[in-house]
Amino acid sequence: MFVDEIHRFNRSQQDSFLPVVEDGTVVLVGATTENPSFELNGALLSRAQVLVLRRLDDAALEILLARAEAHYGASLPSPATPAPVFAPWPMATGAICSTWRKELASLDAKTPLDSAGLVGAVQRRMPLYDKSREEHYNIISALHKSIRGSDPDAALYWLARMLAGGEQPLYIARRLVRAAVEDVGLADPQAVHQALAAKDVFDFLGAPEGELALAQCVLYLASAPKSNAVYIALGAARRAAQELAR
Repeated sequence: MFVDEIHRFNRSQQDSFLPVVEDGTVVLVGATTENPSFELNGALLSRAQVLVLRRLDDAALEILLARAEAHYGASLPSPATPAPVFAPWPMATGAICSTWRKELASLDAKTPLDSAGLVGAVQRRMPLYDKSREEHYNIISALHKSIRGSDPDAALYWLARMLAGGEQPLYIARRLVRAAVEDVGLADPQAVHQALAAKDVFDFLGAPEGELALAQCVLYLASAPKSNAVYIALGAARRAAQELAR
């Protein structure tokens, strides 16, 4: 039995698979784009073998394109010069490889396309961002770690990814306040005031103007010196308090 998007089954529905999987009535094959450790019941997951499928590399995508050309009986159109033909592949998945082939075939370009023109012609892949799923946490974690690692360019990029994906700006502002007290801390006590000011500015201006305040805060935090002394000290104090309370 093949079940696509198995993570969409709730806990009770997943449990219904257990008896027939255990007695061998069915061999269950589930597919999901989510992390199975988060989305599948532990009992079901313990009876399964997890296979991770990685994104196709350039060579595999070229093979898919060749198959698509053979299927349609036409080669890549002349408006695309050889060099940039596979320039957009870092943005591609196998599912849209054939679609791009058809888009390229319909181009009516008067001159050969360079890489930028080709990417523009086939449009861009929307940022992978799902506010209710694992990618949401991956990207906010990447933003936080970029700030912690004092990488302003990366931090600004991840902020832009979140905004482009439709994340709530005030959620981002809350995470920036956390980064200010957790990672910058006493190394720059003004950092938390910058983060709170960014929240207030966004509350006052709204989007898109208020997003500049979030960007300024991200760059400030990423460029600031770092100290997690308070975070570590409070953790140690809590452990001591728990031990003494026994």
